[in-house]
Amino acid sequence: FSRSNFRCYIVICQVNTIIIRFYKLRLIENQEALSLSAKAALYQHQFEEAARLAAELPPENDDRPALEAEIVQLHHMEQDGKEHYNLALSSARKGHWADAEFHITRAITLIPYLPEPWQLAVKLALIQERWQLVQERLRRSLVAVPENTQLQRLADEMGMAV
Repeated sequence: FSRSNFRCYIVICQVNTIIIRFYKLRLIENQEALSLSAKAALYQHQFEEAARLAAELPPENDDRPALEAEIVQLHHMEQDGKEHYNLALSSARKGHWADAEFHITRAITLIPYLPEPWQLAVKLALIQERWQLVQERLRRSLVAVPENTQLQRLADEMGMAV
């Protein structure tokens, strides 16, 4: 998560607590609570939980089709991102730097909230001795996944302020 995404994550967790309280106080209907909880799970990249909650909505619920479509779309994007990450890793192991760069760029675009693509992106730039790209990727990675200690440690070693 980026710092702003992390703040959103905290807010979403608080939203879940509020949803549960509202439901218990009968301020919102069960379907509204399920729909809101499914959306909160979805934006935390908890696709299985979002799908489980969406499936509990009755078929005639207005939110269900759009919610299910969004779950499928975002889950596919994450899977595509992981596939590009694996292709980048495979290409890097073979020394196919251009292919590795193409796939890691796609992975970062699709799954910027995961640390592994950022770690590989930095390593690719290091291996190729592209120092400016190393610094650029480290800066971007620390915004996207500020909690990642491996990237923080590397930035410290390179003399970058975290």
